Amino acid sequence: MKAVVLEKTCNADELKVSEVEIPKVKDGWVLVKILGFGINRAEVILRDYEADEDYIELPVIPVLNALEK
Repeated sequence: MKAVVLEKTCNADELKVSEVEIPKVKDGWVLVKILGFGINRAEVILRDYEADEDYIELPVIPVLNALEK
């Protein structure tokens, strides 16, 4: 699948779409097809500086604002 993968803090122009493995579905979870996404303020904060915090496990795919199918 295609996703923006955040590996470190960066500028907006450094974001890129990568090909990643489709996640495995766990018991009680569902897999949804995402049609599109946007970067909202929380994800801008993550990209700008929060990704450097100890509690963030990198790499991370930011998906707070996604359109499901």
